[in-house]
Amino acid sequence: MKVKLRTITPLFIGKSKEDVLVKYNWYLDENNKKAEILKQDLLKILIELGLNNKQIKSLLYNKKEGKKEIRNLREIENSINNLDIPFDLKEKIKEIITKNKVILPAKIYGRSKEYKTVALENFINFEKNNEIHYYLPGSSLKGALRTYIVFKILLDNYSHLVRDLANNLNYLLSQIRTPPKLNKVQIKDIIDDTSRRKLIRKYLSNEQHLIHRINNLIRTIKNLENYLNKVESHLSGKNKLERPEYEWLYGFFNSNNFIIRDSEILNLNDFIVLELKRKKRNEDKQGIPNLLLALSKDKEVTLDLEIKNNRERFFGFLKEATKEINNLVIKKYGEKLSNNDLISKLEDLNKNELLINIGRFSGASVKSLLSLFMNNYPVTFNLTPDNEILGWTILKI
Repeated sequence: MKVKLRTITPLFIGKSKEDVLVKYNWYLDENNKKAEILKQDLLKILIELGLNNKQIKSLLYNKKEGKKEIRNLREIENSINNLDIPFDLKEKIKEIITKNKVILPAKIYGRSKEYKTVALENFINFEKNNEIHYYLPGSSLKGALRTYIVFKILLDNYSHLVRDLANNLNYLLSQIRTPPKLNKVQIKDIIDDTSRRKLIRKYLSNEQHLIHRINNLIRTIKNLENYLNKVESHLSGKNKLERPEYEWLYGFFNSNNFIIRDSEILNLNDFIVLELKRKKRNEDKQGIPNLLLALSKDKEVTLDLEIKNNRERFFGFLKEATKEINNLVIKKYGEKLSNNDLISKLEDLNKNELLINIGRFSGASVKSLLSLFMNNYPVTFNLTPDNEILGWTILKI
């Protein structure tokens, strides 16, 4: 069956932080708020045209203070005429660049010189016939749906553990006396198996009245970790949960029962270049620019979904899960999400529609169930210049 995913806010899915568009393949015009991006890799274009190594380097690199610096696309276009190659070859390079160049809107804060050195993180893609093709992986959507199911099962059965852990963390964080030069301790540092031991020794070891709290914290974390592992094992078909109401979910997410295939190739013209602002609580400081090539909001993506068993039952359970989790998110972070009008979106959903949070930089509020019960988490929000959190979509089944 075909399902459609419509973006409410921009969506970003990347391979890794290291997967960036090479500087010579794009240019950011911060004055006109536009970005120029090539659909083909310029280096491969030059090699196919027969330019030698020296000619390629003289075009792609600029010598500055004895160091080689990669030129951006605009600088390269301005340097083509200086190449020591035949005139018709120069014109051919210009023609290919013009043919493969896409002009996209750019929503940035405007910080001039800083953009010349920052990387542009790339949306997930593959290369075919020397052209870069962007797509939405089926595994990303499947993983998001699985997370909602896991959290729903957890809330239905072990919400007391989550709340107990949150209460202990809230109290312990209020007791930590951090040295002036250290940043505020993040919750992830406490939850992490190795970091929490260091933290407890360093900040709380001399606080005798907190020992029972610490022991309870570690015990609760272990109980939650054990239960989450059991749920994951049940969904993947390895070991069954001893709960008959979830018998139908045993092995449900195995590829022989549940498949979401990758989307069709996305049109690069439907993308936008975004700068994220990592906004801390009670602060409004802008850190190092973080640029992304993201799918714009109000775009629709089609994917092929196949479920062999219990399809209708699954969608009903998923509907309950997304509504419950998203209600918690909106209640907790409503002031941050008001611009997205998510409350009305959640209330106005049709019977066959689900509100889904997916992708990178989409907010710890959904990625971590624990955060919904914490006073001081997440520490930062990744916001666009329109004060939007990325990754909110409507899935139409």
